[in-house]
Amino acid sequence: MKVQRILLLAALSGVASVVACTTATTPPVETPPATTPPVDETPVEPVVERQPPPESGPARDVGFPPIVRTTLANGLELNTVTADQLPVVHLRLVVRSGGETDPANLPGLSSAVADMLQEGTKRRSSAQLAEAIEFLGADISTGADEENVHLVFRALSDQLDQAMELLAEVATQPAFAQAELDKLKRRELDRLALQTKQPNFLGRRALFARLYGNHPYGRVDTTPEALRAMKRTDLQRWHRTHFVPANAFVVAVGAVTPERVQAAAERAFGRWRGRAPATTELPALPTRQAREVVLVDRPGAVQSVIFLGNSAIARGDADWVPLMVANQVLGGSAASRLFMDLRERRSLTYGAYSQVGERVGVSPFVAWAAVRTEVTSEAMNAFFENLGAIVTVPPSAIEIENSQRYLSDSFPLEIDTPAKVAGLVADLRIFGLPDDYWDAYRSSIRQVDADEALAAARRHVRPSEMLVVVVGDAAQIAESLRVWGPVIVTDEEGNEKQRLERRERAGGGTGRGTSERRRSVLSARSNGSRRSSPRGARLPDEWARNERWNTRKARDANMCGIVGYVGSASSAPILIDGLRRLEYRGYDSAGLAVHGSRAIEVRRAVGKLRNLEAALAERPLEGHVGIGHTRWATHGRPSEVNAHPHVAGPIAVVHNGIIENHLELRRRLVAAGCTIASDTDTELVAHLVHLEVERGKDLESAVRSALGEIRGAYAIAVLSSREPERIVVAKASSPLVVGLGDGENFCASDIPALLPYTKRMLFLEDGEMAVIEAGAVQVTTIAGKPVERAPRVIDWSPVMAEKAGFKHFMLKEIFEQPRALEDTLRGRLDRENGDIHGHEIGLSDADARAIDRVVLLACGTSHHAALAGRYFIEALAKVSTSVEIASEFRGRDAVIRPGDLVIAVSQSGETLDTLIAAKEAKAKGAKVLSIVNVIDSAIPRMSDATFYTHAGPEIGVASTKCFSTQVANLLMFSIWLGRRRDTLSPARAAELVEGLARLPQTMKDVLSGTRQLVANLARRYVDARDVLFLGRGLSFPIALEGALKLKEISYVHAEGYAAGEMKHGPIALIDNRVPVFVLLPKDSHHERSLSNLQEAKAREAIVIGIATEGDEQARTVSDDLVEVPEIAEELTPFLTVLPLQLYAYYVADFKGTDVDQPRNLAKTVTVE
Repeated sequence: MKVQRILLLAALSGVASVVACTTATTPPVETPPATTPPVDETPVEPVVERQPPPESGPARDVGFPPIVRTTLANGLELNTVTADQLPVVHLRLVVRSGGETDPANLPGLSSAVADMLQEGTKRRSSAQLAEAIEFLGADISTGADEENVHLVFRALSDQLDQAMELLAEVATQPAFAQAELDKLKRRELDRLALQTKQPNFLGRRALFARLYGNHPYGRVDTTPEALRAMKRTDLQRWHRTHFVPANAFVVAVGAVTPERVQAAAERAFGRWRGRAPATTELPALPTRQAREVVLVDRPGAVQSVIFLGNSAIARGDADWVPLMVANQVLGGSAASRLFMDLRERRSLTYGAYSQVGERVGVSPFVAWAAVRTEVTSEAMNAFFENLGAIVTVPPSAIEIENSQRYLSDSFPLEIDTPAKVAGLVADLRIFGLPDDYWDAYRSSIRQVDADEALAAARRHVRPSEMLVVVVGDAAQIAESLRVWGPVIVTDEEGNEKQRLERRERAGGGTGRGTSERRRSVLSARSNGSRRSSPRGARLPDEWARNERWNTRKARDANMCGIVGYVGSASSAPILIDGLRRLEYRGYDSAGLAVHGSRAIEVRRAVGKLRNLEAALAERPLEGHVGIGHTRWATHGRPSEVNAHPHVAGPIAVVHNGIIENHLELRRRLVAAGCTIASDTDTELVAHLVHLEVERGKDLESAVRSALGEIRGAYAIAVLSSREPERIVVAKASSPLVVGLGDGENFCASDIPALLPYTKRMLFLEDGEMAVIEAGAVQVTTIAGKPVERAPRVIDWSPVMAEKAGFKHFMLKEIFEQPRALEDTLRGRLDRENGDIHGHEIGLSDADARAIDRVVLLACGTSHHAALAGRYFIEALAKVSTSVEIASEFRGRDAVIRPGDLVIAVSQSGETLDTLIAAKEAKAKGAKVLSIVNVIDSAIPRMSDATFYTHAGPEIGVASTKCFSTQVANLLMFSIWLGRRRDTLSPARAAELVEGLARLPQTMKDVLSGTRQLVANLARRYVDARDVLFLGRGLSFPIALEGALKLKEISYVHAEGYAAGEMKHGPIALIDNRVPVFVLLPKDSHHERSLSNLQEAKAREAIVIGIATEGDEQARTVSDDLVEVPEIAEELTPFLTVLPLQLYAYYVADFKGTDVDQPRNLAKTVTVE
């Protein structure tokens, strides 16, 4: 029973949040004091742009459907939208009273009323009501927020009359049966007991209580005392007062006409009577003149959950749209300043965001993140740096454009289902907006300029008055928080424990030395004749850092990034800007090579891009032609000597991919007298080209000859000091795109790096190369045959660029799996010896032989990967292995001994249950190996060894490519372990290694070959209420994973079972309405799985088989069959999971659920 409508759903960061508003004039911003590092209080003037970015094309008009408004004689307003694409109707009854009308001693009363509406009417019991709704093939939901109660009914349009009558019965004739109320109260008390242990809830409760005081907005939920005191008569009285036609309206959207809706509503609601309730006088909001910190003490907490907020703006305020644009720049997405700074630049959190609430009254502005305890102070500093910047300096032109396009271009996705249209129509009435508001919404966004965004931010975002709430360990962080304001320390119930006065920073808070240092950094960067960035204002590095907040992409590409520039502008800023957009592809090191006045100059740095920027600040690069690279290590550890570009004589090379014959080439080059300084395969390319140049060839011919000696995947860009006005590029199995400008040209691994500069792109195909000069680009095959290809105009918005043209991140990430697997396998498969290179696993051969037992710890999807891992380890390495759900492992004092190897599996490396369970195991003497995707996250830091997956960023909450790469790492580990323990023959290991090497292409074939078939299946069974998944052996964890995916994103009840267990209970669930997915690849369990399929078929189940190509037995007994290629048994999970992921996706898409951010779920669970 939720009183607050929580609008900030930080699904990516795992922090649910909150938000609300005033329109006070902002006083001069007091830039907050800081400890790590201090903050500059002096705004910096923008630097003039080199040239504006390419103009965006006009937004395509997407008109909002017309609304027909009528009113019944009793005062009930009807709003009808005819949308006949599907034969459904979405009905929404909104009662204009909510939590703000709850009695002070009974918070949550309106929510209790909303919940009880579904528990029976005066005519029908709860069970009879559910049966009547199910008989119509309909569904109903109810809920309350601060200002309204919502009743939502969805049915087929030809059932409009019956649906409207049921809606009216539920709304006007609730029974409020005492027995049902008692059940509700018990459920809510249990929920509250759990919720009050969650740091996010504790933070929200403290934030709203301090922001709103006695105002009803200050309540975030009911209380145990209110629940126990709540009587049936209280619910009846509230319902009788507020559920009246003059205080309500109906929205109907679907294949219906206004006349039909009017007639149905007259019959159903015509006799509804009642006077509008009296207006409630609400208390005034508290005023805040200075910053204040509330610290909710959770002793021993390993994380601090941070909320920063102030009352901001009413939804109907004229500043709303400009403020939304400003917020999009600051913290509205994974491409925003906060996310890019706190996560990507500083590695403090899995996600940092901000948002503005939507309320009739004063809504809050809130920013939030969850961080490790030890970096709380640094995170606070980062927050206030960014908050200070957003109210001090106008956003750059590119930031404004990207924010506008994101907000504008995502709007069509908000009107693609009747349910979404109904919600927007309801918003018009709730917030008092005109009927044409949504028609003008996109253009109003596009009209906001930087000055308007800045002005709105200044009026409604007030860093100097901000309330800060931190939930964490006071013993560790209280003292450091004092520099931000007086600190009130409370217990988890909100009782005050201690007050700490604000502590001024050293130097009395003037910040003079800080400002001078900031200006000196900027001056060093502006030294000499370096041209300004083509993207607008350049701010100090600790502030907005030029405009590096732009779209962070997750692309289907190898995990290194290349960028190149030839033109008249200074190349280094352009290269850095492009690398920033590609930094997700590599975290290990970065570098530039630029043609200087006399030679190619190189700057390289280990770690994230900020380290390279620091190197450039000390020693700038000047020149108009250059190449850059951001690296994820595949050959050679992360170090400056291994960082790209690599140089041999006059040649500089950057490379993305893997050279498979690098050992052979290295031996030949060393024998030829070459000195090879690094451990990388890329340096070999530089030497090969250099040798050809020394033989008298020009750069193009030298590259062509060198590529003839290379086997593997590559995208390369090459410079020669002897030909300073060109770049030569080539590709094979790694992406490379050429951007065509006006008197300048570009190259990059991915489109987003080039979008600020040009939208005209040439996409190179495998086996092609290009010579790029400022005024021309010539494309040929590597054999020398000219290639004619028209450029493509990429009119992608930031939204589309992030999703690479896919409708959702999840679908994009499903199709990224072959590439993610390729990246994860690269550099680890020893195909020559049929083994796994163990240097990245981090364990020695002696460690492998000393293992007595393996314990796998994981949660959710990672747990399913771990189940597959148990099969691999026991089958290939013959080591006893158990799999533990990390949350359960923590609670039972499990037996762990010094000879055990504990493998912690986690996508984020921050999953709290897995982290704590691994720490407990380590404390008992076990060695801990982690398998994670996020470098230097919490679990790797505490582990003895880490075997990283290279899936790249995964944005969708439902994990897909991270699951596949986890299974791959577990299989590689098992092969490695089996070889070292002599339990796996070299011949068998070689077969598996070769199978892994070919697997990415096989997965690609399965995805392309099954996509349409699976989409058709999803459309056919989209309305199934229950779905079963059955599998044996390695197919059992895949069955569990298929069920989880369907549950996560489509909200369909689904269960995965070991197929042999079906007769022990689940078979009772089967009837002719239940689809049953049976996984039966050709493996050692095939015959028994086929028998289970026949058992399901005998019970009239709808059987969908996932079988090996050519399996006629499976085809005969299945209603539908999805075929995958025949493959080694150990590799079957990689193929059988793909149709299940696609099925879950398409069911959710057809249902209209939020695929990427499903309700109640977060990407990373970092709370108890």
